[in-house]
Amino acid sequence: MNHYAQALAELQIQPDHELKQIGDQWQTPKALAWGLFHQFAPTLGPVVLDMFADDCNALVPNYYDAEDNALTQELAADLRRLGGAAYANPPYSRPCVDGDGNPITGMEAILNYCREQRALGAKIMLLIKAATSETWWPEDADFIQFISGRIGFEVPSWYVPRDSKKDKPSASGFASAVVIFDASWQGERRPEARLRRDDLITTGQIILNMIHRQAVELTLAAKRVIDAGDMVAQELLPSAEPYREIIVAKTQSGQWSVSHLVGGEEIGGIGGCGSCAEAISAAAECGWKLDRLTVIESEHAQAAASSTHSTELHTQQPASSIHNCHHPEYAEPGFYLARYVDEVAMLSDADQQTVRDYLTNWFTEGEPPSEICYRLVLAADNLQVGRQIHHGFVMDGRTPTLPHWQRHPAVKGVIYQIDDADILTPAKTAELAAWIIDNLTAPGDLLALATTKAAELLAQSVAPASAEPVQSELQLELLAGSDPEPDTLQQDEAPNSKPLEDWAFDYQNDELNLGGAEWSCFVAVLTVLYGAKEHYTAREVAIAISVSDEQLMDEYTTLDEEAKVLLRKTVSTLKQVEGYNFTEAFTMLDLHRQEAVIALLNALHNEPTLSPVTQKSVMINAITRVNEVMA
Repeated sequence: MNHYAQALAELQIQPDHELKQIGDQWQTPKALAWGLFHQFAPTLGPVVLDMFADDCNALVPNYYDAEDNALTQELAADLRRLGGAAYANPPYSRPCVDGDGNPITGMEAILNYCREQRALGAKIMLLIKAATSETWWPEDADFIQFISGRIGFEVPSWYVPRDSKKDKPSASGFASAVVIFDASWQGERRPEARLRRDDLITTGQIILNMIHRQAVELTLAAKRVIDAGDMVAQELLPSAEPYREIIVAKTQSGQWSVSHLVGGEEIGGIGGCGSCAEAISAAAECGWKLDRLTVIESEHAQAAASSTHSTELHTQQPASSIHNCHHPEYAEPGFYLARYVDEVAMLSDADQQTVRDYLTNWFTEGEPPSEICYRLVLAADNLQVGRQIHHGFVMDGRTPTLPHWQRHPAVKGVIYQIDDADILTPAKTAELAAWIIDNLTAPGDLLALATTKAAELLAQSVAPASAEPVQSELQLELLAGSDPEPDTLQQDEAPNSKPLEDWAFDYQNDELNLGGAEWSCFVAVLTVLYGAKEHYTAREVAIAISVSDEQLMDEYTTLDEEAKVLLRKTVSTLKQVEGYNFTEAFTMLDLHRQEAVIALLNALHNEPTLSPVTQKSVMINAITRVNEVMA
């Protein structure tokens, strides 16, 4: 065993760990990986081998682990034997070698290995950090496509946090790209369009649900064979209670029907219902009992599939409990577990049963869907680290958020149509998703209501913590993007629009939170986006805050890559100029910063290839001119 594999084996058996010890072992989310496999199957073929994995996290049955050392294997020959392509989420640690001098890690060595195996006929898909400035960046790859949205990689199954607060994993992730080495590649090589992270995750989750459902069906079939054999051997087997099922389906005419099956035989049915909710209500009024509820209609196909994840997910509920649901996707406890099966699967059998019991109680007590989703994930996290299952359920002022809301198609379909949702912070987007799931059947136009809610959340991100929620019609109009002309704005008419100096006052008095961004960076971004104006609206300030933090910029899709490059260039140059010694008594004002930014933008417009030294000189000259005028 090489020293790298030995160190990893010793790390895995430790009773607890620090977050930094995970190192190379961050795992690709399974749903995202399968979304990628599906996306490139038509051109690359099936993925049949995972190059850097182990028995805890392998995405496909065939894999190389640390002891195998992928970089010493005959990958091309193995792929010909298996009949497909390889996938790799490579280790990014510093280069190291085994006792024979063979590379184990290091991007240079890994990419050179991929090039060698490509020449031998291998097809390889890599998911790597979108670090185009690194010396190892594989510009010679046969295909490169960037992914919109940061990927939150997952902790390995053996990870036990040493300190539940300090070592709690963060899913902030980083910008990523798909890179393919394939000498026979025939498709587009550098598509401008980006892959959407959320679309990949949704597709992958549907595929995993299908695989899970098929596995359950095979398991049940095997159980029936075994039970039949036992019956013959014992000559008599006590009869089990017939299985009760309610199926709600949309007919070709657009109406809904509901059927009651006991032991596989239909004993009752109702047709001509105008909606799915009406059909479910009709079943409840008939007093039908059920072990499983299945909804069959295109937009609910995933929910119907999820309901067959496992017989353990189906709980016997009185028909009256159907009234507790807000939407067919959350019509019974099994649907919640089907959504969050990954979190629950990490637990022991006893803990899984504990979660199911609590979930059934929450459902019966009529907790709203967003609260149930919140508690379900929190409960699983608590049990994993040895806390009480209900720890953190009740907190003053807590707003339930919807973890992993991308798994909920009905919610995604609304959020993706809201412009403001793209510039909300991830936490606020989760809060918006929770609000939507609780209002899926609310009267009125849900998209219009959710758009107003997004505007309120956007206003809260720039308002003091004690500020009242935005309620006035004028404020909502401003936040929706219909900003009046700057010269028509009066402070008493539009309190949500203020001069930059007033926003600076709020910042200095801790009433404007910039997150991880510096004030000078924020001013530069605000000026690039909106120019130097007399007033800036709360919406403009919120957008500037959202993209001022380098770690957050790639979370948002409202800006194209060219605009992000310009922002980074402007901010970087201004930071250098900030330290320039104009005079001993010189104080950098926002006026200086804005004039410097505008001068640089004009210069880059006339000559996009200005050197960094010249860019810095342009800013310094602009600030000097302002000083002369002020003097």
